[in-house]
Amino acid sequence: MKTINCGELSFELRESNRRRTVEPDGQLILATPPKVPLDKLEKIINQRRFWIYSKLLKKETIKQPPIEPQTYLPGQGFYYLGRSYRLKLVDI
Repeated sequence: MKTINCGELSFELRESNRRRTVEPDGQLILATPPKVPLDKLEKIINQRRFWIYSKLLKKETIKQPPIEPQTYLPGQGFYYLGRSYRLKLVDI
């Protein structure tokens, strides 16, 4: 796996025609056509630095906390299609 460091940013290089810069897990991927010189890639990264940081910041702000498992209690109210229903637990 090839990597390129540009300042504090570290990108994994992948030779591909698809363009994807920030993976869902926050890993930085730079998909490039085959045989692009590293100095040209560094220049592109520097030109797009603001965009990259804004995408990373946006990802951090929408990062949602882990969902806790739902507990169900008898008589608990649930809305379904605009109406409220009470939960009744039965043994099967």
